[in-house]
Amino acid sequence: MKPNNIHRTDTKFRNKSLLILSLFSLLFACQPVSARDDSRYRDSLRNYIFEHGSASVDCYLSYPIGNSAVDPAFGNNARELDVLHRFLRYALEDTLVCVQNVRITGYSSPDGTELVNQRISTNRANRLLRYLDTDYRLSENYPVEVLSQGADWVKLREMIAASPYKWRDDALRIIDSPDTPDRKKMQLGYLGGGDAHKRLYEEFYPLLRRVEITIHYDVQCMKHKIRRAELPDLSNYAIRVLKLKPMNHVPKKPQRAPLYPILSVKTNLYAWAGMTPEFKYRRFMPNLGAELFFARRWSVVASATYADWDYDKEKHWGVSGYRVEPRFWLLGDRRFRYFYLGAFGQAGDYDDRSVMTLQGCTGSYWQSGVSAGCYLPLTRHLGIELGVRGGYEDAKRKLYTVEPEADYLDATGHRTRWGLMGVEVGVSWRW
Repeated sequence: MKPNNIHRTDTKFRNKSLLILSLFSLLFACQPVSARDDSRYRDSLRNYIFEHGSASVDCYLSYPIGNSAVDPAFGNNARELDVLHRFLRYALEDTLVCVQNVRITGYSSPDGTELVNQRISTNRANRLLRYLDTDYRLSENYPVEVLSQGADWVKLREMIAASPYKWRDDALRIIDSPDTPDRKKMQLGYLGGGDAHKRLYEEFYPLLRRVEITIHYDVQCMKHKIRRAELPDLSNYAIRVLKLKPMNHVPKKPQRAPLYPILSVKTNLYAWAGMTPEFKYRRFMPNLGAELFFARRWSVVASATYADWDYDKEKHWGVSGYRVEPRFWLLGDRRFRYFYLGAFGQAGDYDDRSVMTLQGCTGSYWQSGVSAGCYLPLTRHLGIELGVRGGYEDAKRKLYTVEPEADYLDATGHRTRWGLMGVEVGVSWRW
């Protein structure tokens, strides 16, 4: 199965090599995928498992440059993921099978440096595992091993050995030489007057970029299940199962990969409603914040609040606040959802003339303490955030009397307190 971003040619070898490579890499493992009859697919896969003790499938996904996330909408990924979902449904959900472990191996082509190829194949294998965990919970239900092979020179050698090109033997000698991978890649590009370079990038390298999923089974356990069910053979078992449960449903449509956010923009609706941390109503307080996510479990929030309103003739409400808050997310799945703990620092000023029309209180303050809360996703990007902040506050106070011509200072003071410092009931949009 080739991704659709590979340029097609009309040469006879092109069609022949694709057929040979597909049969070679997907022999028995992927052969049932193309079967039109679901019962044949299930029965064929089961028989193959009994004979070999394992089954595997290669998934050729396309990726944007520099990206390893699984995107069903990109390139030919929807078709590849349909094949993968179909394979996993029958390989895992058959009541007869006994899964021992699942192995996910990432491969890349040699068109980058050795270090980059290793990193890309590792990232693609891990990202595919996270994608499949949303539907099949592989990490929870089975022992899963994630491997990275980097550039697949072994398969490249096999494909070149099966090709009819004149530079084939020279290419095999280069691959078998003790030179470094980067030097081999450079030497291969010069063969055939540059023809090898074109063939490698258009025909061979795309077939090396893949993730292989292999499922190993306990055959003795499966035979024990057959004896307990008093089934004489696999064919009879398949007939009885299909009579009880017709295969008239289609595999799940591939879902979008989960969002691993980097940045979010948020606002606190509780402050917009005009409520203070002491649960008193003043006037609406516009606010805006941003949150940066990093290192799987950590994020940092920076936010600002500002209000300066005259209302009801002589009443006035003004407040500003600038906060920084590092957070630690308990789940640690890089999706930064559900519960978090944090620490915060905030500073600003205030002017409150909302109770008595002839006297007001103004000053500055700073706060520090701890926070706790949760994030509940509503859609892929939009979510609700609930939280509280508590700790210590130190505020300077100036009491003044309001006169028609000017305001007169009456007294100055100082106030400290421990308690609730903030309430968060907001919405957040993530990228």
